[in-house]
Amino acid sequence: MSHVVALCGLTAKDSRLLETVINRAASGRHQFQAVQAENAQSPKIAIVDASSPVSLGLYEELRRRHPQLISVTISDHGMAGDTRYRIERRSLFLQVMRVLEDLAQHEFTGTKVTVHPTLTAKTQNAGPSAASLSAPREAAFVTDRRPAAATQRAGSGRQPHRARADARSPGATGNHL
Repeated sequence: MSHVVALCGLTAKDSRLLETVINRAASGRHQFQAVQAENAQSPKIAIVDASSPVSLGLYEELRRRHPQLISVTISDHGMAGDTRYRIERRSLFLQVMRVLEDLAQHEFTGTKVTVHPTLTAKTQNAGPSAASLSAPREAAFVTDRRPAAATQRAGSGRQPHRARADARSPGATGNHL
């Protein structure tokens, strides 16, 4: 099934590159056709630049004519917009097809519900710093140094680390017997 993607007031460079990437991408279930917002007859998706008043104006105009329009927002930090489909500007071309596929799966077929697709992509690509922001972590801070805690550790096969005076080498201090 083909979905029309309206490019709303993007820079000439971004528009050309997105048209090429979107129109030529071999996709699984969904086919996308990128067109300029002014030429979009019945768009289902709009790609909007959150930092451009022209882009936002074109999006609002399209939204009035097509109330079911779903937006994908581009911004410098990837968090602008009132939609779950957001892309950080510096990784636009790497993420656009992944976000469009996720959008189509979730919004048009209802077969896939995931966390924010851009955040998922960042977690997979960026490493521990992004993972710590997106996934809840459980951690324990243990301050109990009583013998019971040492016994529990010893029962688990791990030995507690203790510095003993008899374990030092004879030349380490002058106070050995």
